[in-house]
Amino acid sequence: MGFELFTRNARYLFKYNIKHLWRYASHEHDIEVLGQVIDMIKNERELNSDLKQPKVLTMQETVQKLLTEDISFCRYGDGELDLIKRKDGVFQRYDAKLVARLKEILAARSDKLLVGINYYFYHLPENMHLAQEVFYRCKTLQYRHELARYIDNDRVYGDSLISMPYHLYLNFDCASYYDQVSKLWANQEIVMICGKTVFDKIEHNIFERAAHIEYIYGPRQNAFDSYDELLNKALATDPKKTKFLIMGPTATVLAHELSQRGHRAIDIGHLAKDYNSWKLQKDLADPATIHNFYDKD
Repeated sequence: MGFELFTRNARYLFKYNIKHLWRYASHEHDIEVLGQVIDMIKNERELNSDLKQPKVLTMQETVQKLLTEDISFCRYGDGELDLIKRKDGVFQRYDAKLVARLKEILAARSDKLLVGINYYFYHLPENMHLAQEVFYRCKTLQYRHELARYIDNDRVYGDSLISMPYHLYLNFDCASYYDQVSKLWANQEIVMICGKTVFDKIEHNIFERAAHIEYIYGPRQNAFDSYDELLNKALATDPKKTKFLIMGPTATVLAHELSQRGHRAIDIGHLAKDYNSWKLQKDLADPATIHNFYDKD
C-alpha cells in the first residue's frame, strides 16, 4: 500500500474511533500521536535504505523448514520484546529471570532450534488489515532497534508470524496454509503444552488431525511462575512426541530448553485461535476484533 493511500486509511481508522480519541485528548496525547507519525516515516526510510539486516524467512518458508528439518522453533514478537524492555505484557508480568533467558536465547546459536522473529520488523507491510498495517508502520522501528542488540545479521531466522495468517492478511489462501502447517502433527502422537483455558472456546480445532494429544496445562497468565513444573512434566513425556506450545513468552524459553534436552518443541502461538476464527469467518473489518484476538484466553 502506498504512503498516501495508507494515510487516508489511517485517518479513517482514527475517525472510526473518534469518541475514544476525544475522551483522552490532551497535549501529551497529541505529542504521542505525532511521535508515532515520525516513527512511521523513519521506519519507512530506514527499511528503504541500505540497512544491514538479518535474513528472516517468510511465513511459508518457515513452515517448510519445520516440515523438512527435525528442529524446534521458538518465537519473539512484540510481547517478548516488551518484556525485555521492562514492560508487563498481556500474558506475562515482567520477570527478571524470564527476561534474562529471553536475551540469552536470542543471542545463542543452536542447530537444534530455529528462532523466529517478526518478518515485518524488517519489511514494509503488504496486504494487511488496516489495524495491523497501522501497527507495523508505526511501531516496528523501536522493536527492530531493540532486536539489534541481540541478533546476528549473518544468521537465518524464522518468521514468528506463522501463527496468525487470517488475522494478519487481507487476501491469503488460508485453506492451503493451514493444510500445510497441520502436516507437522498429522497422524502423530503429540504433546500440547498450553494454558488451561486455551481450547475452551475453540469450535474448530486445527489439531484434530493428530492421532492422539497428551495435554499439559499451565496457568492462563504468568505461566513462567510455574516454569519448573511445566518443564519437568514435559521432560517426563516420550521424547519422540513433538511438543506444541501455546503459552506466551514462557513457550519461547520452554521450546529452547526442551530442544537442548532431546525433545522437539514448536511454539505455535495463536494458531489454534486464528484457525478457529477463519473457520467461523469472523469479521475483521472492525479493528476491535483484531485487538481482542491478542487478549489472553
